[in-house]
Amino acid sequence: EWAEISTEEMKSLLLSQYSFIFSGCPISPGEIASQECFDDHMLEFVSDESHGAVRDDAYPERAYVAPIADPYYVLDVSSSRAVMKFSFKMKLPQDLYGDLVLIQWRE
Repeated sequence: EWAEISTEEMKSLLLSQYSFIFSGCPISPGEIASQECFDDHMLEFVSDESHGAVRDDAYPERAYVAPIADPYYVLDVSSSRAVMKFSFKMKLPQDLYGDLVLIQWRE
């Protein structure tokens, strides 16, 4: 679930332990975004505000998730999964703008 979204910082509660990619797609009201549109507008990782993960210049679009052994993971008793809040700064592509922009994240 998204806790907050802004153009400079994205906060998310994730159930993953690898890396993920944010991308965006500008659309008009009622328009359905295509995966191609998202693939053409990948955000670039700037910094990890929560856990200090570093940027991998070989994969600038990847935001890396802290390892499950990180002490900030908390067991969610309702799902028996470890969860952690994350806060990343991501750079938007110059051509990603509009009145309605969808943001996608994926592993």
